[in-house]
Amino acid sequence: MKHSRAFASLLAVGLLLANLGLTPPQEKRDIQAFLLKVIKDVSKKSTTKSWEKAIPMDRLKSGYQLKTEAGSLALIRFADESKLLVREKSIVEIKGQVQGRQIIDRDVHVQNGGLGFSVKKQETEQFRFSTPISVASIRGTEGAVNHSDSDSTSNFTCVSGSFDVDGVSVTAGYTYERKQGAQGQTRQNNPDDTRNSSLNTEQPPQQPPSTRTNRLEIIGKDRSGKEVKIVIE
Repeated sequence: MKHSRAFASLLAVGLLLANLGLTPPQEKRDIQAFLLKVIKDVSKKSTTKSWEKAIPMDRLKSGYQLKTEAGSLALIRFADESKLLVREKSIVEIKGQVQGRQIIDRDVHVQNGGLGFSVKKQETEQFRFSTPISVASIRGTEGAVNHSDSDSTSNFTCVSGSFDVDGVSVTAGYTYERKQGAQGQTRQNNPDDTRNSSLNTEQPPQQPPSTRTNRLEIIGKDRSGKEVKIVIE
């Protein structure tokens, strides 16, 4: 009899919680991204495995690193449609967690080389891009991140919108540059900025606000030497 009353009490509590819309908190898990496109020699590395060949539709979880060789490119997509295009001779690492469908945190660390990004706007979560010497917080914009190990210099180029790097606001058309041990400086972009970063990031011609779209266009070559264009919209 006592067991029956206890079960009835638990059942009543369960029904009350359900009616109130209360559900147990969902567990946090590693964020995931997918490799949409791979050109030439691209490798991946997890926290438990060494470097191995990466192929299209590979899953990249938190803690995974991606490495591109000379003449290689890799296009990465997250669940919220944010995209990254890792340029040649680069090493990047993806970190982050999700809870249910909510992104808790997300960080892409550029150890060396560079990437172009197109980040979807989020209401709360900030997409962080970091290098060995700088950190950028981005809510929804397009641009590029580069870091050179040879001279310990980081560059954050804003193509549209705005973002903060090391507490400094960077708006469209400007690049934030910092050398290790020195204070960062912001300068206006010039036509050679994207060429120097080897990302070839371009803005489309000016259009009316109602029809204007922002794109990242990356030019590369496949194994046969044929030119390949990748467009991130």
